[in-house]
Amino acid sequence: MAWGLAACLLAAVVAAAVGLLTGSVRLDPAALLAGRAPDATIFVQVRLPRVLLALLVGGALAVSGAALQPTLRNPLASPDIIGVSGGAALAAVLALAAGADVAGAFLPLVAFGGAVVSTALVYRLSLVRGRLEPVTQVLVGVIFNTFAASLILLSSAVVDLSRSHSIVFWLMGGIAVYPYGVLGVAAVLVVVGSLVLVRDAPALNLLALGDEAAEHLGVELGAVRRRVFGASALLVGAVVSLTGVITFVGLIVPHVLRR
Repeated sequence: MAWGLAACLLAAVVAAAVGLLTGSVRLDPAALLAGRAPDATIFVQVRLPRVLLALLVGGALAVSGAALQPTLRNPLASPDIIGVSGGAALAAVLALAAGADVAGAFLPLVAFGGAVVSTALVYRLSLVRGRLEPVTQVLVGVIFNTFAASLILLSSAVVDLSRSHSIVFWLMGGIAVYPYGVLGVAAVLVVVGSLVLVRDAPALNLLALGDEAAEHLGVELGAVRRRVFGASALLVGAVVSLTGVITFVGLIVPHVLRR
């Protein structure tokens, strides 16, 4: 695990450096250090916010995936499987179909709300006699994502061409440039959600042994799973609402860190 963590940190540092120092415009180091425009402006207002958002997204998806896999006892679990990404995408697409601006501030709020509501819905439908069953949750998550994908395709088919292009653009996912205030709000949500998951890390390790063993060792299964679902919806919804749907990060990174 130590080697995996070191490799991921090194890759993040290298990727951040490449993102800051390369681009369509070559920056002059002397002008950058002196704070002269346009080099300093490009660095501070374009490249730095984009790199910060990329780091925020990667961290949020990875932490969520690492918490969900033992919670659901499924090595293939990721934020997608609890409806966060599907709910955010569906809410954003419906807003775009209704005429929302793809670059406006309203769209991330709608997507975040969709992520939270869909996660709560999937969790509620996964309860069997008041208890969350991991297998049932996976099935409910798959059904919800299929339903959301169908509505997304339907919305894309019935709107005009310009709105259809906006929908496709958002669904592709990407790291756009946002003001520092927006990044700050997203960072706060990610930090809060991550702290909740880190606090429950010992319980999550015990959950990997199975429900009965975890209960005998003092883990409150319902409370822990509610916190994991809520925290995952909070931090993943915060970043997916800004970037669109980004897959596989929450699935792959936890496995890399365990090696």
